[in-house]
Amino acid sequence: MEAMEAGAGRHDSRASAGWIGGEDVGQERSREPAARSAANPSPSPKSKDGETLGKFSSDASLCPGDGPVMTTARLAMLPPAETRDGEVLELMNDEQTMLPWLPFLCPMRPENNAKRRKNQRKEFCEKKGMFLDLLDRKTGELVGTSGFRVINYKAGEAEWGAVIRKPHQKRGLCSEAYDACQSYLERELVGKGIVKITASTLPDNVPMVSFLLKKGLTKAGSHTFAGKAWHDFEKCVL
Repeated sequence: MEAMEAGAGRHDSRASAGWIGGEDVGQERSREPAARSAANPSPSPKSKDGETLGKFSSDASLCPGDGPVMTTARLAMLPPAETRDGEVLELMNDEQTMLPWLPFLCPMRPENNAKRRKNQRKEFCEKKGMFLDLLDRKTGELVGTSGFRVINYKAGEAEWGAVIRKPHQKRGLCSEAYDACQSYLERELVGKGIVKITASTLPDNVPMVSFLLKKGLTKAGSHTFAGKAWHDFEKCVL
């Protein structure tokens, strides 16, 4: 089911093409996902799903740190630290994971990935985005990326997306990541005016469409991006 994530995210005019984690790298600004955790995140087993273990910081020397922002039963959700840029590049170039739903992100050139990740770090620090690296809590392996590509305070919405590595799909990890993100939004962002979760995917990405509907999102229109029609979904959390 998680192959879908290779397909949820809303595109906007700041992107030259894309889905999740959009930075203008000649391929994205849409809705969007190496040391294998050199610092082993190993959050406490007592952590609750979606528990906030880290906070945004405007201090460039501290932001982003590499402590988990959230944890779930199986995942440590960490900021997009530079130490994992190489692993994320491998993920973006994994055709089994990325295709056919995210052809604009695969293949990904190293310089484009570096720019994309740098922008994700910048938006994380500025509280304008929170697209996180997903690590297996037991092994430290990068299993995907997920979170809010854009946090739009003016519109009162946060755009969610995810990419899960092919070997780790159909294990419920995408659902785990989504639930943690929604819990975080309800706890940390509603008070700042963020009351809606949005996502976009290709209409023939049936697993993702089914997933979004199951999570309570409803179809809210469509848009054209990179020559394809994308269906938009949204959910009010209040």
